[in-house]
Formats: sequence, structure tokens, C-alpha cells
Amino acid sequence: TRELAMMDAINVSGTRNLLAALEKSPPERFLYLSSVKVAEWERMGDLQQRDEEEWAYARSKQAAEQII
Repeated sequence: TRELAMMDAINVSGTRNLLAALEKSPPERFLYLSSVKVAEWERMGDLQQRDEEEWAYARSKQAAEQII
């Protein structure tokens, strides 16, 4: 959906871009904060597919977590 594509562009691509920039000048520490919405979404199991639009944010944050 359009909503999921927008959230992916912000959260997933944004995280990739940030990590690429940090490779050039690595910080002493890096703290990544995700969202409690990811835990809620993961707990729902098979219900995850019920409303794509509602869970676009959680899906994109989960995807960003996977690349960290």
C-alpha cells in the first residue's frame, strides 16, 4: 500500500542511510530506538495481515530493526 511504502521510505531507507553515514565516521556508541508498536504487532501473530494500513508503521520499524 501507499502507506507502507511511505513508512518504508522513512524508517527502513532512513535507517540504511544513517548506518551508511556512520560507517564513514563511526561513533563511539550508537543507540537505536524502535517502537513498542513492533512488540504489539509481533504478539498479534496471524492477525498481522488484517489491516495493512494500521500496521504500516510497526512493520517498517520491525524491518529497520532487522538491518541494525
